[in-house]
Amino acid sequence: MQPHSSQVSSFSGPNGMREVNFSCKSKSSLVWIWFAGWFLIFAFNTVAAPNQDSMVKTWDVDDGLPESSISDVAQTPDGFLWVSTLNSGVSRFDGVRFVNFDLPFAAKFPSHGVRRLFVDASGVLWLNGFGNYLASLRHGEFHLEPPSPVVITWLVSSASNPVVFSTKEGQLLAHAADSSTTFGWKSIPAPGAAQYNRFFADALGNFWYRRADGQVARLVNGRDELMALKSGAAKFSVITGDSAGRIAVTNTEGLFVWEHGGFQDQTPKKFDGNFLPRGLTSDGQGGWWLEVNGRLRRCRNGKWIAESIGRLEQKRTWSRIRFEQPDGEGGLWLAYVDGGVIHLGAAGALSALTTKDGLPSNRVRTMMQDREGNVWATFERGGLARIRPRLFQSVGSRGGLADSVATSVCEDATAPSGSAPSAAR
Repeated sequence: MQPHSSQVSSFSGPNGMREVNFSCKSKSSLVWIWFAGWFLIFAFNTVAAPNQDSMVKTWDVDDGLPESSISDVAQTPDGFLWVSTLNSGVSRFDGVRFVNFDLPFAAKFPSHGVRRLFVDASGVLWLNGFGNYLASLRHGEFHLEPPSPVVITWLVSSASNPVVFSTKEGQLLAHAADSSTTFGWKSIPAPGAAQYNRFFADALGNFWYRRADGQVARLVNGRDELMALKSGAAKFSVITGDSAGRIAVTNTEGLFVWEHGGFQDQTPKKFDGNFLPRGLTSDGQGGWWLEVNGRLRRCRNGKWIAESIGRLEQKRTWSRIRFEQPDGEGGLWLAYVDGGVIHLGAAGALSALTTKDGLPSNRVRTMMQDREGNVWATFERGGLARIRPRLFQSVGSRGGLADSVATSVCEDATAPSGSAPSAAR
């Protein structure tokens, strides 16, 4: 384990990752090194479950973490992963080792743990401690921010100043551009909001939320406006937003997206019975994943384009989802309170990961996807887990081979283009 410190130093190599260079004098040596490398990858904490599309690798105290209870994970622009713990500050991970940091101001608070981590559009790392403080990492040093006490729930907006967070109390906390407010921070009330309310920023910098009474409100320059459909309906089941600043709402009348100064009906025309929505989130590609009438389907521009069939068999409900995140290709990652992790492909293919597949626990605390497409999940008393696509698919007797032992493999001249090679016994 690395010694604790309060200042941040950098490692060599691009993106903060360590470089290892070696040379080989023969192709056979290179082949053996290649196979040996893959053996080591599989041997240390990596689990590839049968018939799964993903592999899981875990890190815990024996791998350099200060403790096994991990509260959050985030990636900064230099490529480093930052990991927060329940009792032991934060750690920086370069893909090889962890460097653990005691926050210089932690002694002022009853807890040394860090609750949440966020990275804004300018690359600043923000920390919300269990001592209910807000801090930032700027230019290699940790700074305690003035607003305290505060419990941060989400980073709502940072594409343009100010940086805006939502709080446990159902309000917004904004870093003010002017100096007229106390220490540069101001609280923005959100009338009617409940505790832990979600907020979404639109393309104009306004903030949308669903009130406790089911109505949807928009905050414009600090003033709240109640929003309604053309039909007059003002109660909604779900509200969400996407990275482009589009706002979508749904109720028993259908799915509506705010565009051109009004709600536009984007309800798919084909659905069974009444329209009974339960969940809604962006697919990251201009469309939406929508749970309606017990079915989870993907739609775009008023048309269904995919459906997850396997989810019905697993009896998973939207209410048990703790985190959802687009995978960058139209699919969706879902982390459940007590059901592990699910990946929905863009076409609806479902892949579920639980403790049977290598997760240290089925109770996922937080989850994020890094710039390389790896998904990182945190666990209380379970450490840190990375989920990535499997590079190899095994084929055995269950896949049609006459024997589980194959001695060679080749492709004949009649094999269709793009087909898998045939195996010879």
